[in-house]
Amino acid sequence: MTILKTNYNRDLSHSGYDKKQLTYGKSDFVTTRNLADKYDQWTVEKICANQRWMAKQATAVWTVNFP
Repeated sequence: MTILKTNYNRDLSHSGYDKKQLTYGKSDFVTTRNLADKYDQWTVEKICANQRWMAKQATAVWTVNFP
């Protein structure tokens, strides 16, 4: 899962990673460009690694302080 502008998301929805990677590399979103740079293949292991990274980012940005 990554952030894409609507038209790209619609156009690439059923494409393989090789095609998506080219578009990801031109994205306006840094996290999406990073996918293209970091991963040459999109395997289960790569997806899990990316999910762990995203979870760390989310917990660093969104914190909840309960009284």
